[in-house]
Amino acid sequence: MNFARARFARLDWHPYLWLGASYLHRLVGICGRWRESSWLLGYSEAIGAFLIAILFTLAPFVSTSSIGILLIAIALFWIILTLAENRLGSGVTPIHGLAFLYWGIAGIATAFSPVKSAACSGFIKLSLYLVLFALCSIVLRSSRWRSWLIGVLLHVSQDRQRDERKTILQRANKTK
Repeated sequence: MNFARARFARLDWHPYLWLGASYLHRLVGICGRWRESSWLLGYSEAIGAFLIAILFTLAPFVSTSSIGILLIAIALFWIILTLAENRLGSGVTPIHGLAFLYWGIAGIATAFSPVKSAACSGFIKLSLYLVLFALCSIVLRSSRWRSWLIGVLLHVSQDRQRDERKTILQRANKTK
């Protein structure tokens, strides 16, 4: 049973074999020299953590279009990081393969959908959230940034709960 589960989840998958033959992966690191000479990309994890913190902080309080703009900024930053990556296959795990498989199935479902506009909208949202996952997998490797982002998330959720309690109390007072 464990063997079957390992084969299904591809826990024995070695990304270096695939990465060596992938045309798409040849683009990774194409700007590697730029990363070495760039002052700004030296702080890439801090910038990524800041972008994620902004998203976590504003998400409960702003409209979905504003979240979309933040996700587009995160996607552009992730593309820059990926093109400037200097480590071969760094951070690619089996869960990334499953997320990519899910994205591929969603792409096929979008192509065969009878309602193309809604399917494309959903596929774009899924793609942006998967790019957020990819950036989080880079940033959250560092325990320093992981602890900081957990703290941000806890503070935001506490503020959100306090606001909801105030709203409930105000509604209860109005009905009296």
